[in-house]
Amino acid sequence: MASSRAQETNSIVDGPLAPSMVKFAFPLSVAMATNAVYIMTDMYWVGGLGVASVAAVLSASILTMLSFSLQLGVQTGSTAYISRFVGAEKWTQARHASLQSLSLSLCVALFVGSLYWLFGEWLFGVALGQSEQVTALGVDYLTPLALGMPVMFLQSQLATILQAVGAAQKTTAIYLISALANIVLDPILIEGWVGPAFGVAGAAYATILSRFLGLLLGYVLLKSKSGLLEQLQFKFSLTLPDRQSYDMFKIGIPRIIQFAFVPISRILLIRLAVSLVLESDRDAVSAAFTLCLRLEFISFMPIFGLSRASQVFIGQNLGAQKIARARRTGWVAAGLSASYLVLVMGLYLSVPGELIEPFMKVRQKTSQSLESPADRVERDLVEAKQTTENEKVVAYGVDYMRTVSWVLVLWGVSFILNASVNGAGDTVFPAIITGVTLLPARFFLAWLLSDRYGLQGIWYAIAITMALAGLVYIAYYQSGRWIRVAQERMKAV
Repeated sequence: MASSRAQETNSIVDGPLAPSMVKFAFPLSVAMATNAVYIMTDMYWVGGLGVASVAAVLSASILTMLSFSLQLGVQTGSTAYISRFVGAEKWTQARHASLQSLSLSLCVALFVGSLYWLFGEWLFGVALGQSEQVTALGVDYLTPLALGMPVMFLQSQLATILQAVGAAQKTTAIYLISALANIVLDPILIEGWVGPAFGVAGAAYATILSRFLGLLLGYVLLKSKSGLLEQLQFKFSLTLPDRQSYDMFKIGIPRIIQFAFVPISRILLIRLAVSLVLESDRDAVSAAFTLCLRLEFISFMPIFGLSRASQVFIGQNLGAQKIARARRTGWVAAGLSASYLVLVMGLYLSVPGELIEPFMKVRQKTSQSLESPADRVERDLVEAKQTTENEKVVAYGVDYMRTVSWVLVLWGVSFILNASVNGAGDTVFPAIITGVTLLPARFFLAWLLSDRYGLQGIWYAIAITMALAGLVYIAYYQSGRWIRVAQERMKAV
């Protein structure tokens, strides 16, 4: 067992960096890819309910992204603490930090769930500017999700603890089991394969139940006696947030602000986009924009895995006082990211329509042999209308993907270096840069260019600010200032 622990530690703070990172990042990428399975499964079954249902669920995903910015702050602060304690082999402190992070996650989940429950209709109708139909469907989806926030946040935090310790494979198991459960539950709860059909609300019920299974598995895995987890000796006990929780959250506050800029920017851009088209096309534009953002999220799964690996590697190497190795980590991860995204860019440019169409298929729900002639005519009219709307979604989406694809490589590099700097504990500069590029610069450019180019002007603004962020992060990481900030953080820890 001791040799196993030594081998696991060496894979992070010793040995060849690139192979070690790939080995560590692969299961994390698989774990993140299961989130893509969630999205693809939900979109497949919800897509059969119509464009308004797609727009409702995808718009709700922007709101959940905004709420998860709070959880991401907890994850950033806890990763900085736990990974450094593990790198320094301070197991009592690592165990205490783990428990504090869970308590903090629960508090945040209760706060977010309360906001969803009380202000769901306002969030869709006013903040997102959606139609009455989309708002009604969105509230149906968001209301049960509000009750399930503690389950979702705690599952996510258990996975973060496992990552910080170095047990990446166990993180994969949590997300994989959850994704498989969601695949089974979606058709049952959305379309009523067994029992009543809940429609868009069924997607929320399926998410909560499948995440609950992941939560149970995460608790069991965290108490296991394998590898570094044997040293952690995790024992769950309910602890009130203390000074360390405050410090974790303080480290994560700039990260919260930074990540919150993403959905806020998208909300503003969606409102601008739908204002540029006829009312009859607004749901199609909203669905196309948010669906393309979901496809970007899916394609970035390996990048998410590399970014998580970079955070853990930098944290543990800083804890082990291996500064040069910590610095090389970001460049290695950025190089791997760029190589992968060249392939993604080619796919987006060559077959964008084929990537969007599977999520916008019209599916028959009634056997034609059981229909009367009048019912069949009505069904054909409904399906023809859905087909026309879906074709609009595909057309708008293709324009977006072909415009933004050119800067995906730079955007991926900025994502990796952003995560690397955050993993070191320097969360202020990334928050400032993200705030500048995603809110003032992006929205101003979108407003300016849309006046001349319409919707295409919004897509141009997104691409320009993506490229700008990549160039700025490359320059900042090269400067090494984040290392000095990290060393100051280490003294405080």
